Amino acid sequence: MELLKVKDNFKVTMHKKLIEASFSDPLTIQEQRILYAVISNIPSPEFVKENGQYVLDEHGKKIISNRIESLPPFEVPLKDLAKAIGIKEMEYDVIKSLSRKFMSKVIEIDSPDGSFEHLQWLFNSKYVAGTGKIIIELSPKLYPYLLNLTDNFASVNLGTLMKFKCKYTSRLYLLLEQWGKVSHKEFTPDELRGILGVAYEEVKGKKVYKLANYTHLKQRALTPAIEEINKHTNFKIEMIESVNGRKVVSIKFKITNKDKPKKSVKIPNEKPKSPVNTYEEIAQSLVHLGFNKEAYSNMAKRLMLIENIELIKTNVINQLQKLGKYITESKSELGAGFVIKEIEKAVERYNSNGQFDFNELINDDKNKKRFGTKKIGVVPDWFKNGEHDKENKKELTDEEIAYFKAERERLLANLNT
Repeated sequence: MELLKVKDNFKVTMHKKLIEASFSDPLTIQEQRILYAVISNIPSPEFVKENGQYVLDEHGKKIISNRIESLPPFEVPLKDLAKAIGIKEMEYDVIKSLSRKFMSKVIEIDSPDGSFEHLQWLFNSKYVAGTGKIIIELSPKLYPYLLNLTDNFASVNLGTLMKFKCKYTSRLYLLLEQWGKVSHKEFTPDELRGILGVAYEEVKGKKVYKLANYTHLKQRALTPAIEEINKHTNFKIEMIESVNGRKVVSIKFKITNKDKPKKSVKIPNEKPKSPVNTYEEIAQSLVHLGFNKEAYSNMAKRLMLIENIELIKTNVINQLQKLGKYITESKSELGAGFVIKEIEKAVERYNSNGQFDFNELINDDKNKKRFGTKKIGVVPDWFKNGEHDKENKKELTDEEIAYFKAERERLLANLNT
């Protein structure tokens, strides 16, 4: 049993799957504040270091020295709980109602392959009269999404989340926190309804959201959430709607970090510096292949789809160098377009199963056979040497000789492309 502490600088850290989960009955603002307060009491991972560098496992993930296998029940003083959720006093009926409703809330986590999982937030909620405390225990099924996280997560201050009054704001903020580095993210209206936690009903296997009208979604969820994020966080959010006819088909969020330092003013005669971000730096690990600058820029753009790339930077560079070695050792010329396509595939694999590598390409015998030899047609020696058929004793005219020479040059040019 641990006494719950509520401090603004405590971190609320959640896996992206939990952030993007959907609910048939979403959490109220009071339930959210209780949940975030409990999650903020989970100890942060401590990572193993050697010579000032993080030690990575075989998957390129940081090794955690203080791995947590389970969580204790948390004791919450009612006066602290009342303050956290914004009410003056925790009366008996309020406690009982909160506990009962919270226990009934179900989370749905969907996977790209069509799988899904239904979970509960709480395993146990208990109040003993006269103690002045309520006991809250998180469901162990949530542990993979809350404990020992090294990638694909968002982490924000509890104090920031406690300032929000709209029940949709924290979900949007946690979501955008994952994408702050790429400066923008686009969703369909239904994707946003699910992410924001808009209530829905199942009708013939399909989700029918309560805010089905886009105008209602915008007025009741998006606009107030964006206003609160702009007011209380380090983000400035702009919403851009894409319309097809009269229908809004997608919403793009432009994300600006207010805390990001402004570009310094150039000093005359000062030698300009070339800024290199993490993604470009990693793409440069293939510079020995001799691609142009635009190719590396396109590689960097693909790598930007990796969230929290700093955590797996070393592994990504190692894997790209393996890809580079594979290309240089291949007898066929594989261009920048091929590399960019393979990076896209690797990023997609990483976002789905957490592994960034090119093993399938490098170890595939079919690829070795396909790229290992260059297709060359059979050309007679007399043609290579520019001679006409020696068995043909007939003298050729100057016009015929010119024709054969032109055909020879054309065919050789085709073979060399």
